Amino acid sequence: VLYMIVHPNIQEKVYQEIKYKVGIERTPTMQNKTQLNYLNAVIHETQRLANIISLGVPRLTSVEVTLRGYTIPKGTTIISNLDSVLHNTTTWGDDASKFRPERFIDENGKFNVHEEFIPYSLGRRSCPGESIARTELFLFLSSMF
Repeated sequence: VLYMIVHPNIQEKVYQEIKYKVGIERTPTMQNKTQLNYLNAVIHETQRLANIISLGVPRLTSVEVTLRGYTIPKGTTIISNLDSVLHNTTTWGDDASKFRPERFIDENGKFNVHEEFIPYSLGRRSCPGESIARTELFLFLSSMF
């Protein structure tokens, strides 16, 4: 919500998208999610920049691993730095610290999720609430307009 307040132009774009694709006489539902590309981009950009969990779930290596010339012994605890991935300038560009939802919109105007977008971590031990969180974020933000 704060990003929308600070960026009224983005707020207006979301409003216009909802107005023209869903209408203002009703609240958007999950069936409308695929139609609202820009709103989805805003949600993803917000999660990318304002990630609430900066470190992933600790994991143990099940075998000895060599990564970029470093040997990681079996049984080593590994903790991923999600902030490093979500703010990486190589992936997100030199403006990685700026709020720019367009980075999730492809050249055809479609919503596009990058594989580096991992605010819920990855694998079998990723956030168990990811599905409900995505649903609630969409329903909450779309109903504000």
